[in-house]
Amino acid sequence: MYFPIKTSFATLLLLITMTSCEKNDDDTVKDIDGNEYVIIQIGKQKWMSKNLKTTRFNNGTPIENISDNYFWQTDTLGGYSMYDNSGINNFTYGLLYNGYCVETEILCPKGWHVPSNEEWNVLIEYLISKGYNWDNSFELNRIAKSMASTTGWNNAKEKGQVGFDQKNNNKSGFTALPAGKRDENGRFKNIEHITGWWSSTNVHTIRSYWHLYSNRVDLGEYQTTNNSGFSVRCVK
Repeated sequence: MYFPIKTSFATLLLLITMTSCEKNDDDTVKDIDGNEYVIIQIGKQKWMSKNLKTTRFNNGTPIENISDNYFWQTDTLGGYSMYDNSGINNFTYGLLYNGYCVETEILCPKGWHVPSNEEWNVLIEYLISKGYNWDNSFELNRIAKSMASTTGWNNAKEKGQVGFDQKNNNKSGFTALPAGKRDENGRFKNIEHITGWWSSTNVHTIRSYWHLYSNRVDLGEYQTTNNSGFSVRCVK
């Protein structure tokens, strides 16, 4: 007599379980090239969990792929490159963009943007306040391990550094890979040792970027010219 009720309840439970396992479009975002990025929420901020790979601005305009060092040094319109001009590095690490791409304000997908210094600082303060420092403290900036990926970094010797005991990295889910950089002269440098992301904050021709090192414990802010090349993480 009660069998149909039990069956209906079980069926309902199965449907709920199946629905909860389905992929939610709100969990990902695509750039104009169709590259898909998982969205992670850290505090009140929503970030892409991978570096940007788009070869077009969000209005459809192509971004120039600049492999030559001279043209990299002299570009003012916005360009990108793959580390060592290698497609394998693009697949792993995403693209390196110069600061002129950031200056356009149309690099990230619509509704997303390159984070400002203020937004980077919000991220830092949240991670510190929630115990994401490597030593579980709630003071100073010791969050690098919680942001860095669990593999791929040069080994480091001291506890708390990104490259030390890497399996304990990435508690925040930010999954920062050591993508290296391209300097103002077009030289590729420090893959597996550093990663840097552009900020939208600039003063005249000097722009901020944020860096992780394999042998440091903090996420630090630095400045350089727009002819340098760094990764981009978009925030909503």
